[in-house]
Amino acid sequence: MKRDLNPLKLFISYSHKDDRFLTEFKTHLATLKRKGLLYDWCDKELVVGDDLDVEIKNNLADADLVAFIISADFLSSWSCYEVELMSVLDRMAHSDIRIIPIVVRSCKWKDTPLRNYLVATKNGTPIDKYDSQDEAWVEVADAVEKAAAKYLVVKSNGGDNNLSNSFSNKKQFNLSAEFQSFLSDTEVSFQHRFKETIVLDDIYVYPDLKNRKQEYDDIEKTLSSSRLVDLLQSREKILIIGSEQSGKTSLCKVLIKSCLDKGFLPLFCNGRDIKTTDVEKIIGKLVSTQYSGADFNSYLFSERKKILIVDDFDKLAVNSRHRNQFLINASKFIDKTILVANDDFKYDEQKMLEFADYDQYEILPFGYLRRGELIEKWNSVGQTEIIDITDLHNQSDNIAHHVDAIIRRNILPRKPIYVLTIIQFLDTTKTSDYSLTSYGHCYQSLIQTMLKKINIKISEFDLYSNYLSEFSYFIFREKLEAIDENQLQNFQAEYSTKYLIKSHELVVEGLLSSGILRMEGGAIYFGHRYVFYFYVSKYLSDHIETIECRKTIEQISAKLHTEKNANILIFLVHHTKDQGVIDELLLQASVVFDGVKEASLGINDTGYLLEYIASISKLVIEQRDVEEQRRKRLKTRDDEDGLEDAECDDASEAEEEGADQEELAEVNRSVRIVEVVGQILRNRHGSLTKTQLIDLCMAAYSSGLKFLNYFLTTTREDQEHILTFIQEIFKKNTELSDDEVTKEARKIFLMLCYSTSYSVIKKIANSVGSNDLMPIFKELSKNNSDSPAFKLIWIAIHLEFNKKLPKIMIEDAYNEFDGNPISQRLLQEIVIQHLYLNNIEYTDRQWISSKLNLPMVSQLLIQGKKERKN
Repeated sequence: MKRDLNPLKLFISYSHKDDRFLTEFKTHLATLKRKGLLYDWCDKELVVGDDLDVEIKNNLADADLVAFIISADFLSSWSCYEVELMSVLDRMAHSDIRIIPIVVRSCKWKDTPLRNYLVATKNGTPIDKYDSQDEAWVEVADAVEKAAAKYLVVKSNGGDNNLSNSFSNKKQFNLSAEFQSFLSDTEVSFQHRFKETIVLDDIYVYPDLKNRKQEYDDIEKTLSSSRLVDLLQSREKILIIGSEQSGKTSLCKVLIKSCLDKGFLPLFCNGRDIKTTDVEKIIGKLVSTQYSGADFNSYLFSERKKILIVDDFDKLAVNSRHRNQFLINASKFIDKTILVANDDFKYDEQKMLEFADYDQYEILPFGYLRRGELIEKWNSVGQTEIIDITDLHNQSDNIAHHVDAIIRRNILPRKPIYVLTIIQFLDTTKTSDYSLTSYGHCYQSLIQTMLKKINIKISEFDLYSNYLSEFSYFIFREKLEAIDENQLQNFQAEYSTKYLIKSHELVVEGLLSSGILRMEGGAIYFGHRYVFYFYVSKYLSDHIETIECRKTIEQISAKLHTEKNANILIFLVHHTKDQGVIDELLLQASVVFDGVKEASLGINDTGYLLEYIASISKLVIEQRDVEEQRRKRLKTRDDEDGLEDAECDDASEAEEEGADQEELAEVNRSVRIVEVVGQILRNRHGSLTKTQLIDLCMAAYSSGLKFLNYFLTTTREDQEHILTFIQEIFKKNTELSDDEVTKEARKIFLMLCYSTSYSVIKKIANSVGSNDLMPIFKELSKNNSDSPAFKLIWIAIHLEFNKKLPKIMIEDAYNEFDGNPISQRLLQEIVIQHLYLNNIEYTDRQWISSKLNLPMVSQLLIQGKKERKN
């Protein structure tokens, strides 16, 4: 900073009863004095014979800065308060002197004019209340340095403090047109049918953040990043880390706008551009480019809180020694700091320790809730105020089904850019064309985008695709997670015997640069599992006529309960129409829970539950906010699925296969069959015969219902043991009587059986459901008319995918289930949940209430019940 050669004079006003605080203060000023920034004066400088009043008065009048060491003794001292403090406050009205209030002991200082000034410690916390008083004095020294810097700026502009204050209060800080354009830029070009140019505000959804200090602080584990600016009211330093393409820069952009809306003055810079610790120079450049007609002085004069947001902080051009100096220098001008860095930052223990005094957050991937918000924003672009809410929900649900099927749990990175790419792909593809393009084209498009990022020519895509196909199958065949240097050489030698290639090194280098492959500790592995699964299945598809690949497909199908095999088979369906794959899947469906029949949910399946049914409350139709219920449903799915980083494997294949739990494997296999069949039906229904579609649907129905029958049979046979187990738990944790414990145990037992039945019905319906296959589902229900389960699945599919209320079907089913209260209640539950999640006309609600024997409870009555509970 440019300043006069003469150091500033700091006058220290204090009560002699606070002598020890004076000594500590002067000690911590040593570095500022050594730099020549200032020198201090207090009455201890007086010598024998000095006129106390005159000397103090003259030195106070000559001071540039005045520090007040505040305590109850200071406030009660006539000379400290009435003479020194009040004279300085009077002088401030017509001079550029600055004061530094330092509260050292608790007192009523807020009842004095000092309440109008910023105190040197955070939130005015007294020095003696700090666990480490050295830490408190460092805060004070920083405040003194910042005050000195501002004083020098005022002096360099003619010393008219009133003029500068007047200017700062009247100055309007408007963003420059160029910076506004930057803040609106989505960085990736998106095409939308209702708006020619998409800007960030059109599609931005705030990600959730994980609090990395949750183990140490009594604060929320996660929060929406939309609350970050509110946190700045009480926090000064925030560190945000996120993986590549997690939306870090976009978050910085929206935070800039939010900070402005809250009255802050934010500045944005990229760490790559910080090549000096001369913060005055950096800030001056940022202000002039980001605000119209503003400069460093007008920015500094402003009384508004100043915030610096540094993106790519881990990419600072200055070295580690000067990184901390940059932050120290910035604190002289900036009130609050937000640093944003790549997630590699968190693995450097030394760096994280350096930022221990920062609030630390990590950007979480998009779960169901945030994906739902993003889908609705996309569908609302260009028609936010006019789109019919019912149409919006229907369109969003339709796209959500496909997005969830493509992303799947932990397969595709759940990051905004991936989700948006898929949404755009689905939105620009007619529903009837999904079967022709298949989801495989979407995955392929994502992979090509990664290659285009490193300027791979379109003519070379085939080379890279083939290399990835061979490479992935080599890893799969050798049962590897990653490949070391020797194994890489073996692969490359094998590849060179089959194909022409100019340079393995260039191809591998390109794949590493694109992020498709990654290297750690000398070992190479796939950066995203969906790429690995995609290319293993592509290899199998390309060589499906060989005995080796046929045998591999059989082995994969036989171990469908593992995550890896299930997903390779799903991707294989994208690549090939080979009937053998479908036949293998149908074979596995036929042997899952071999010897177990499908549950029908007739009275034979559920009769043993009748004695408990009276113990649970009847269902009623409540008045609920549809938007809130939709959010709650997505939030529940997030809670079940978890929002941790989706890039890591859940478990190795050895762990999955090594567990000697055949029953658990059988349960997983039945679930996987339902999921794989759902994938086939959704993107192959246009090319499969009606017979094939029926066979596949039946395989999914059968697999799920066999598991349900197995579960219900097991619980029926072991109900006494289960009830005893539940009762024992209650006895240990409650003071209920034996009769009350028995009733509660029976209620829990019933809800366990009931909720499992409901979950299986919904799982089958949501996995295989499609509006294009309604005739198939109808035929299956008709051909199995003696099974309430088939009827319930059909109704659940109709409500979820057709959205229309099939009144005749619902009424007939309810009447058919007479004498079967479990199936009747399941039907009621399915219809009520649809009612809560969709905008249903009041007359239809009345019809449901009448036909399904469901009382309609008014909102007033519901509120009354809540109040009685409180």
